[in-house]
Amino acid sequence: MRVVSLALSILLLGGAVPSVAAEDGALSRGFSTRHANVSHARAWLRERVSASEFRCAHILWDRESSWNPHAHNPYSGAHGIPQALPGSKMSSAGPDWKWNATTQVRWGLHYVRGRYGGFCRALAFQSSRGWY
Repeated sequence: MRVVSLALSILLLGGAVPSVAAEDGALSRGFSTRHANVSHARAWLRERVSASEFRCAHILWDRESSWNPHAHNPYSGAHGIPQALPGSKMSSAGPDWKWNATTQVRWGLHYVRGRYGGFCRALAFQSSRGWY
């Protein structure tokens, strides 16, 4: 059953391969599903940015990782929802950076504001260059 579930996840995530071990770890740490983990992170972000900035964040991170906290780019090594490179950068936001969507989003918000000034500027940059 896990193989079918993993294959379906790969199809739905556009080829990003979630780490089953990491996902199981997330489930044992307080979230009943990956959906609950990501839903909490989205709600956290929605409370901290304007509606237009949230829309840009949603588009940006949907393109980058499909909002998958376990997304990993095997070519670059980028990891998580914001596709931090290297992923270990997100440890500054919390020790649970490998699996916790809210920790990843918290790090991503700080990164985007510091580098681009906001999500809509980051999205414009990403749209013109293919990366951010």
